[in-house]
Amino acid sequence: MAPEVIQGHAGLASYGEAASVYSLGITFWDILHPGQEKFPYLKNNHLHIFEAILDGDRPTLNPENVERDTDLYHVIELAWQSEPEQRPSVQELAMLLEHIQE
Repeated sequence: MAPEVIQGHAGLASYGEAASVYSLGITFWDILHPGQEKFPYLKNNHLHIFEAILDGDRPTLNPENVERDTDLYHVIELAWQSEPEQRPSVQELAMLLEHIQE
């Protein structure tokens, strides 16, 4: 869940394109790390996971996968930036992924 969704605005979650980009980054991480917990040290405690995300923590990137898929990991790191305006737009993300595919 994107930091801005966790924080919400006036008690309402803030869903938008940037939150979707963040979620896609997390989904890519899930694909590259099948069956692994994102924050194993937090024992699936949702409150602690939300706090960790707000503090800027992200799932650990496996160094072996990073070496093999450097460009994709770069996209993941861009997608899960803490500040929504620092994330690529959906169009920019599509262009980055097309570049990787080439």
